[in-house]
This record gives sequence, C-alpha cells and structure tokens, in this order.
Amino acid sequence: MQDCFDTDILLVPPEKFSDSENMNFCYTPSVGKSLTKLDELMNQVSALVEHNDHKCEGVSDWSLYQQLEHILLANRGIATLLSKNAPPEKVKKSRIIGKILILLGFFPRGVAKAPKSAIPESLTQESLRHMCGEVCDQLRQIDRDQFTEPKRIIGNHPMFGGLTASEWARFMVVHTHHHLKIIADILR
Repeated sequence: MQDCFDTDILLVPPEKFSDSENMNFCYTPSVGKSLTKLDELMNQVSALVEHNDHKCEGVSDWSLYQQLEHILLANRGIATLLSKNAPPEKVKKSRIIGKILILLGFFPRGVAKAPKSAIPESLTQESLRHMCGEVCDQLRQIDRDQFTEPKRIIGNHPMFGGLTASEWARFMVVHTHHHLKIIADILR
C-alpha cells in the first residue's frame, strides 16, 4: 500500500466510513486541517485500490474502481489548478449554494454530473495504483503559501463558480469523502 504524504494515519475500515465518529471534520475553517484530512482520505483511497473491483447497481452506476478513478481525476485537476497559482482568465461569479455545501461538508448524492475531465474510463488496478501515486505526489507539491490570500479566486468550479485556494482545498476533502461514503455502500 502506498502511503500518501508520509503520514502515520490509521486507515478507517470501509464499513466505518459513514459512522458519525468519522464525520467530525464537517467544518474545518483552517486550511491546515483540510489538508491534514485530505492526507487521511488519500490514504484511504490508496488502500481501496488494493480491493477487487465491485459494482452495486442500487448504490451507483459506477464501480469501486470508477469511484476511485473519479476521485483521483478530480484531485489531480485541482492540484494542477493550485500549482498554477494564477487566477483564471474569466472569473465566474461564485454561487452561494456551492459555498454553503463546501462549508457544511456535504454533497447530496445523484444531483451533480461530473465534468468530462473527471469521468472515469474504467482503469485497471495497476493503472489506478500508478495514478494514485502521481496524484499524491502532485498534492504534496502544492505551494502552501497561496492559502494565505483568502479572497483571491484561483479557479472556476463548473457548478460553484470562482473558488479560492482554501475553498478548493476544502472542496477536495468534501468531494473525496462524498465518494468514499459511496464506496463504503458499494462494499457493503
């Protein structure tokens, strides 16, 4: 198993992902806490790559591996955006609903469609392992200094509009956790 971010974090077994004791991160105003939680979640993603692929039609149209690939595609795209550390050419107006959902730490299931860049292609286990390593490396290399500029929009989310670096960090946590809960239901 790959250890993202070189942290000593105990993995939460998949059957425990939705327990209330593991949901205590719902509001973390500190970017440091968001990035620490992301470290933990990425360790869980790394561990889940070692499972056999599963699909549960009643839970999701995507299989376990497709859920993992989607998480990795989204986080890779955000890490790339954060590494550029530059505002987009055209900043979209921020949508209050996005800010509220990110703040609350909850995305409802089945409401949003993934952008084309984050739709999984059904990778093999070996390809997922490789991609997970690459994404973990990218996340490790994000310049933490950009999080000190709280109002500076650095990228547009397709549904939520312009987001700051801190909001993108929080989004990665909430989005990754959302898909890990779906994976926990697939594995039940």
